[in-house]
Amino acid sequence: TELIAAYLALHHAGHAHSIEAWRTQPDGADALVGGLYGVHLAGAFFGESMFCRPDLGGTDASKVALVRLADHLRALGVVILDTQFPNAHMEQFGLELAPADEYLARLRHALNMPITWRAIA
Repeated sequence: TELIAAYLALHHAGHAHSIEAWRTQPDGADALVGGLYGVHLAGAFFGESMFCRPDLGGTDASKVALVRLADHLRALGVVILDTQFPNAHMEQFGLELAPADEYLARLRHALNMPITWRAIA
């Protein structure tokens, strides 16, 4: 689809990233059990989607990936983690809603920051 093609192009350009949680299954195979993906531009990260696979032992795996991402973004100096929607889960991390004009000012600042993505170890 067009969305997949767009994300592949963003990934190849170094902007789309996935943060994944893997778990070894009883048969010894590793399985992707949760995570999230989004787009990084300078000092901003735009979270797109989170998922988990409780059937594979991944209950709350996306939340674990989000915590790891937030730590990584802080270490890089990223100033905006846009999660699209407010919810109770995000509030425990200090979610801050900003009026549109303030958000746009923060976004302009973030997009002018010389921050390059480095892989999470």
